[in-house]
Amino acid sequence: MNDSAKADVKSSLQRLSEGLDLSSRSSASNRVSGNKRASSTENLRIKVARILSNQHATEDSVERLWTDEFSPRTVTDLVGNSSAINVLRSWLLQWSARKFNVQLKGQDRKCILISGPPGVGKTTTAVLLCKELGLQTLNINASDSRGKSGKVVDGIAGTLASAVREFVTNKCIGSDSEQTVRSALIMDEVDGMAGGDRGGLSELIDIIKQTRIPIICICNDRYSQKLKTLANYCVDLPFQRPNKLQIRKYVVQLANSKRLQIDQDSVDSLIEANNNDLRSIINQLQLWSMGAILESKETSRVKKDVSLGVFQAIDVMFRPSVHGTLDARLSLSFTHGDLLSLFVHENYPCMRPKDSVSDLQRLVHMAAAASRVSEGDVFASTISRTQNWSILPSANVIASVLPSSAVSGAREISAQGERNTHRFPSCLGRISSKSKSQRLLHKTHMHVCASGILRTSAREFCLRYMNLVRRLLTLPLFSEARGGKELAGVENVLDFMHTYHFTREDWDDIQIFTRLSGKGPLFESPGAQIHTSVKAAFTRACKHSLSLSTKAT
Repeated sequence: MNDSAKADVKSSLQRLSEGLDLSSRSSASNRVSGNKRASSTENLRIKVARILSNQHATEDSVERLWTDEFSPRTVTDLVGNSSAINVLRSWLLQWSARKFNVQLKGQDRKCILISGPPGVGKTTTAVLLCKELGLQTLNINASDSRGKSGKVVDGIAGTLASAVREFVTNKCIGSDSEQTVRSALIMDEVDGMAGGDRGGLSELIDIIKQTRIPIICICNDRYSQKLKTLANYCVDLPFQRPNKLQIRKYVVQLANSKRLQIDQDSVDSLIEANNNDLRSIINQLQLWSMGAILESKETSRVKKDVSLGVFQAIDVMFRPSVHGTLDARLSLSFTHGDLLSLFVHENYPCMRPKDSVSDLQRLVHMAAAASRVSEGDVFASTISRTQNWSILPSANVIASVLPSSAVSGAREISAQGERNTHRFPSCLGRISSKSKSQRLLHKTHMHVCASGILRTSAREFCLRYMNLVRRLLTLPLFSEARGGKELAGVENVLDFMHTYHFTREDWDDIQIFTRLSGKGPLFESPGAQIHTSVKAAFTRACKHSLSLSTKAT
């Protein structure tokens, strides 16, 4: 039954109830021979009234969600992120004293970027803080079209962009002569600007440069490539999920207000099953609010079905053991495959095991994890060589689950100024650099072989001839103080390149895959020691030579 049909039935019952009231009053005044009929009318009226009251009660219990009922009304109702909230409050309070021509340095920036997973209260915090400080807000969401303003045929896209620009650039109107900040712009889900938001980020950056009011941008993924340019104009303010103690306190208060019996173990299991998502926890409690006593064995069967990224998965892997964590770790090891074992290998030395009370015990745990990592590498090599995938479960347990369990605990910072987050596997970067160097080497080797002068393999060419080739391609371009000929050496380099069929791209590629990693004069790239004017003349000469060879062919 749709909403209109329900409304018609409800109105019909109300009209019937009113008619029965009139009938009962008239029958009460005239009781000659209608006592039996009056009693039946009275009974029918009581039944209709009972149906209406039950309908109101049902609507209140079903349509009223606990997430709406317990949604924060003030800033004090928010759970967690107290330090981030204080930073946002101080930034908004100090914004009125800023000058618009101040360079964008640190906290002097005109925009703040709030980032964090969904459901942690980013938008709610921004709205409530602006309301507390008396700021009028304009909320722009991803559902709105936020592209660049253009022609009239663009419709609402151009209208909205123009309205936002006018909102942030106009001076606020106050009763006194001094300018006061009374407005704020909230741009929600800025990392979702795509498709209909063509040019939206560039338009937003232009608005930030011209704004006279604070701008609050909100996103889920702070490190998205889309936000790389925008982050340079914003104050970075990350939000995190509340910890278990904060959520446990709030859930117990909520359960007591609803007279819901739940023990502490059930609360902990519920928090763990929903990955510290407070919104999902409240929804689960409402589903179980039908007078039942919640037990830990019931809460452990209910888990939030979420897709964890590899950085979230590594947090779960290193988390101290709780109920059901072994199964969760094993499941994650199959979801992310070899990538998760590489993350474990990269980050296990930074962990402080929960059972280690001294540095000696920590070293014992580290040694156990290192042994499991090396054994897992043997398993992975065996699978790659023999294609025996039947031992994959054992390989995942040895390479990922066992070493992470040995050092499960809190992460420690190993160097000054390092971010206390898990690092991306550095071996993947080295593998990528190696693959790129091999690709460039094979392309250069093909050009040398095409000249017909040198016949050798790519490996032998790299080991025996590459250092000499690099010197002949760069040394004549050095300054006279370094033994070069500067501009006079351009012709020598071009003659050598024509002899062995080298191109200008080959010249750059040779500088890349012959450079050694390290610091100091010995590790500097030879191309960096060439003066910019000489390098520019060499590039022009290469283009001119290429055009002449094209005309000749």
